[in-house]
Amino acid sequence: MKTALEIRRPFRALLGKHLPVGKVLLGVVLLTSGGVSLAWAQQPPKKTTPVEAPDPLIQALLETQPREPSELVRAVKLLLSRQRPELAQQFVQKLLQAKLDDQGWTQLVLEHGLEVFSQVAQEPKLAPAGQQLYRRVLQALQRHLKDPQRLRQAASQLEAVSPQQRYEAFRTLALGGEQAAAAVLEHVAQNRPKNLAPFVALLSYLGSKAHGPLRASLAQPEHFTWPLVVEVAARQRWREAVPYLLGVARGRAFSATQRQLAHTALVRILGREPDYQRLGAHWRAWVRKIYYSPPEALWPEPTFTQWQWAGEHLQGQSYPRVMFPALRARELMLALHRGGLSTPDLARINYACMTEQLKWQRGVSRPLEPNMRFVSNPRHALEVLQEVLDHPRGVAQVGLLEYLYHHGNAQLLYTSQGESPVVLALAHPQAIVRHAALRTIFRWQPKETFPGCHRVVQALVHMLRAHDTRVVLLGMRGTQAASRIRGVLRPLGYEVVMCRTTQEVFRQATARPDCELVLVDPYLPGVPIGELVQRLQADFRTHGLVVATLLRYDPLAPGGQTPPVRGLPQFLPTEEVEDAREQLEQLLVRRSPLQPTREQRLRFAQEGLRWAARWLEQPPSWLELRSHQEVFVAALEVPALRTEAVEVLSRLGTPESQQALLLPINRGLYSLQERQKCLEGFRASVKRFGLLLTPGQILAQYDRYNRSATEDAQTQALLSAVLDVIEQAGSEVRHASSPGTQDAEP
Repeated sequence: MKTALEIRRPFRALLGKHLPVGKVLLGVVLLTSGGVSLAWAQQPPKKTTPVEAPDPLIQALLETQPREPSELVRAVKLLLSRQRPELAQQFVQKLLQAKLDDQGWTQLVLEHGLEVFSQVAQEPKLAPAGQQLYRRVLQALQRHLKDPQRLRQAASQLEAVSPQQRYEAFRTLALGGEQAAAAVLEHVAQNRPKNLAPFVALLSYLGSKAHGPLRASLAQPEHFTWPLVVEVAARQRWREAVPYLLGVARGRAFSATQRQLAHTALVRILGREPDYQRLGAHWRAWVRKIYYSPPEALWPEPTFTQWQWAGEHLQGQSYPRVMFPALRARELMLALHRGGLSTPDLARINYACMTEQLKWQRGVSRPLEPNMRFVSNPRHALEVLQEVLDHPRGVAQVGLLEYLYHHGNAQLLYTSQGESPVVLALAHPQAIVRHAALRTIFRWQPKETFPGCHRVVQALVHMLRAHDTRVVLLGMRGTQAASRIRGVLRPLGYEVVMCRTTQEVFRQATARPDCELVLVDPYLPGVPIGELVQRLQADFRTHGLVVATLLRYDPLAPGGQTPPVRGLPQFLPTEEVEDAREQLEQLLVRRSPLQPTREQRLRFAQEGLRWAARWLEQPPSWLELRSHQEVFVAALEVPALRTEAVEVLSRLGTPESQQALLLPINRGLYSLQERQKCLEGFRASVKRFGLLLTPGQILAQYDRYNRSATEDAQTQALLSAVLDVIEQAGSEVRHASSPGTQDAEP
């Protein structure tokens, strides 16, 4: 047996000659095949892990066992800096259990900084306690910095004799934002100090954070704080203060001192003498731009605060973002009106703003009462509606239509300019506006043909296609993949409709008001996806519909995935229901807040069926509903619409409508009460229009009765009653067609 030293020598010789790797490996094989034991070579060398020297700082920290909040934060900070987050977990838990008020948390932030809490939140090994601690600190800090009582006390100390007190007050208010500005203005209004310099300095330092409360004072030139705010606006060269100052500088109702002060401030802000006509034209255009812009383009947050003076108290009220254009535009219009810079079109926008504000405060779904109005007469309301109809101000349009519902009449449908704004509203992209227009026209009950009367039937029929469901259109061709997507969407309450082409997607979307989302494969046959989206947005029935593309595997695309379509979100197919729910929630956030909910769509359909039934009692010459009878037949299949659908079908007077009323009775699928309603509707239809069934349908009805021998007595009674109606109608026909009997001669 060779020794280990002898075994090593051939390797050393081979390596010394720099032989190719293949020959070296061949030598290894030969050595091993010769029976040489290489067990020692197969054993990997033992890895010696270096023993870390204990950190004296960490040892000392763990021995002291910190308990006070400040000590705990210092301990967490030290352990994170030493890369030992697992040891910091216990101290984070103790901080969460600490009973600190807002001032205590704020003191910790002032002492140690906010960065250490941010590091705790970002450390994965401290989750979820780290995120909880960070949120608690931020919330406490926010509440403490904006505490009204604390800010009012600091505002009163801006006039203190002690420089240290003035410094502490300024420091406190500088971190208070809008609430600090409101506290300062309230203090000035209530105490009326002679020296306004510290208050001007503080408000100027706050900058844009103080603009909300400052607007409240600018909008009321008679208020005591107005000169102070004008000085602050001039120092900041605040451009948005210009329309408020224009109204005072040009207003005849103000004193010479006020007009001069406003003029001087305008010169300081603009850097030159103001040209009032050009400035008026500019701000009028700006008002129109604000009112007709989407709310999210003007204000990023979901809510905003509107400040307003109530005596000597400055009150802030929170509003949803959708109200921002109306409130801000109306405030600027009132300022321009003071200076005589308003115009008739701006006055119409002002009435629209007031109507919209009233609707939001009352509730969009609650109609206005007859006494709730701002316009002087129906013609004026029609002019205002015409002004805003082509812009996305749906709530104002609904409010104006509700005013016309109470105070207008059918004469407003006949105009020399073509179609009335009320008729044009029937093709509005928002369903709530179309519903309000239909409701108004139904109230007016026009008898004669008017321009655009075909839009009534078009809007009504589309509204009646709502069937109390939530629909997702799935545009793709893969059957297995589509089945998986359908399987995760159905438990969420969605009806999934398959579409094989983009043309089919468009047809289904325009025919289904219950459609809330379109998921489409980017490679779906038909027109390009971008063109499909444009067509959907251009059609009033599908405007605002959310469209998303399906993210799937594509070996030919970069990254192996389907490329995104510009401007469209993506949906990642999943087999997890909760994952699909989260994705759908993120997609449906893109819907307009004015899009009707499932309950609203159902209510609109119920009202539409009632209107149709009333119209069919004495149908005007311009109304043609019989050509759309399939819509009323389909409504009969919806449980929540059956009562109203029976009323319409009983007044329609077609063979199809009478046969549709008999189907529920023959099938026996509906409740007894619903089948009795259908029988009453069939009886009313036959009484009014006569028996319209074909001989084959009549014979089929007799066969159905004969097959009911084994069914319950209630079903037999209903089927027998149907035959009674048929036989009575037949006897009346035979009696009417037989020659009259002549009197016998004496």
